[in-house]
Amino acid sequence: MILRWRSRFLRLSFRERILHGLFVLIFAPAVCILAFGFVYEPIKFHYLIWRVESARTVAEEKEAFLLAARWGQVWELDRLRRSDLPKEAQHIGGERILRLEWLESAPWNGHPYCAYRVVLDEANLPILYAK
Repeated sequence: MILRWRSRFLRLSFRERILHGLFVLIFAPAVCILAFGFVYEPIKFHYLIWRVESARTVAEEKEAFLLAARWGQVWELDRLRRSDLPKEAQHIGGERILRLEWLESAPWNGHPYCAYRVVLDEANLPILYAK
């Protein structure tokens, strides 16, 4: 298969080879940029949200906050009352809930990535302020 492709490529004229090369040079970066924005970043932020929301101990919470500050730009920290929570965060128990919002946003709807949790140790919050 590769040999067949190579022999076809060698039969092309010089102009056609240049055009194919330019196509690859333009197309490859565009594919990489789209893959980064539509595949890698959503997976990364869904993992970060899962880590922040699923931390059960103070050590896990500290590690999740370190990861959140290191891998993304924490934009906003808010304390919400239970009545102010959106539908996707209604499952969280507790009265004062932390809303962690990153600067980056989802490419298909433009809404920023957010995580909601009840803070176990207030001493872990300065980690998010560090940047």
